[in-house]
Amino acid sequence: MQIAECVPLLNLDHQTQHNLAKDHRKLANLTPDTRQVTTDSCFVAIHGEHFDGHQHVQAAINAGAIMVVVEHPVSASGALIVQVPDTYKALAQLSVAFFGDPSASLKVFGVTGTNGKTTVTHLIAKILTVAQIDCGLIGTLYAKGGKTQHVACNTTPDPFTNQQYLNEMVHAGKKKLAPWKCLRSA
Repeated sequence: MQIAECVPLLNLDHQTQHNLAKDHRKLANLTPDTRQVTTDSCFVAIHGEHFDGHQHVQAAINAGAIMVVVEHPVSASGALIVQVPDTYKALAQLSVAFFGDPSASLKVFGVTGTNGKTTVTHLIAKILTVAQIDCGLIGTLYAKGGKTQHVACNTTPDPFTNQQYLNEMVHAGKKKLAPWKCLRSA
């Protein structure tokens, strides 16, 4: 994904859109986690409950980020700094594009509610499996469907992690994602 391809995905002012549209550097990685930044990464600074990525922008740049997406001005240099109204939303939109919109290749079932989501998701997955329909599952306990099973770090994966899981499932030949517990919309 090139930096210029980010322009239509982000809520940017006209001048920033114009400047980014000329930048054809390739982004090799996208991450909201400074520990995962590599050369030619795009780092998205997320303000969470216990951690604020904005405080670590310079560290991300030092680790190889060439583009950083922030919600408010930061004191950092050495990379393209792009300010957006909502970095969580920007992360969701960038993640879909970065991974090639993997959910478009899957039939996705969503399960919402207060109680019983884990039970329902596992029942649907079992029904599909018995019907010989290969499926993946993203839930409270784990995500599976690719070559590996990922233990869940959070009740609901962040947008980047969700797209990463979906991408693994597409590359593993899955046709269905059943089910997906939807607790927060991006």
